[in-house]
Amino acid sequence: MRYISLLRYKPRDNSKLGNQCQGIVNAIKNDQALAEGTLASEAIAQVLSQVVKDQTNLQQVFDGKAALIPIPRSARRSKDALWPSLRIANALCKHGLGSEVLIAVERHKNIRSAHTSGRNRPTVDEHLETLRSCLPLNAKPRRIILVDDVITKGATAWACRGVLQDEVPAADIITFAAVSTEHPDATLIGPIAIRDGVIQHGPYGQWRPDTKNPATWASGA
Repeated sequence: MRYISLLRYKPRDNSKLGNQCQGIVNAIKNDQALAEGTLASEAIAQVLSQVVKDQTNLQQVFDGKAALIPIPRSARRSKDALWPSLRIANALCKHGLGSEVLIAVERHKNIRSAHTSGRNRPTVDEHLETLRSCLPLNAKPRRIILVDDVITKGATAWACRGVLQDEVPAADIITFAAVSTEHPDATLIGPIAIRDGVIQHGPYGQWRPDTKNPATWASGA
């Protein structure tokens, strides 16, 4: 499955740049205001809108014709709980980067956080056991962008894809994450660094850079 991310960060990076990236990530996870006073979700949409204008490979993705579906958090949703992915999806839609926001996948049972380390992360199968479709009956999107705040391995995204494929098997599905997590040995050149790659199937999911031209989406709504 193709995925696109806007920012990158390394956990436990105590350099000046690492601390800057960590501060941005914390703001995104809590949808807090950044230094200029703009909420993180709105800032992501603004920056992505500018990036899309300059990158033709992203223009066919964020052309305003795909449904935006937020990826659930690890806990069941409560009425007043913050849902960063939904905030981001709403901001993207407001800026014309998607056609609509659909609540289509929900967590019916709590699961440990995907941000735990190593083999303690939930597997794709464990995610599937705690997720279910809540796609509206009249919704049959042909193109879907799963929206997340932070992607590490991609297990949650892969599981959400599986849930949706049972409902809309013909839909093209990709993932957009505001932030992708770097390997501890990677070198950060700055917080904004577009990644256009693929999530491969595996017990925990696994992203890989796409060394070939990304697959072209079918045109149409």
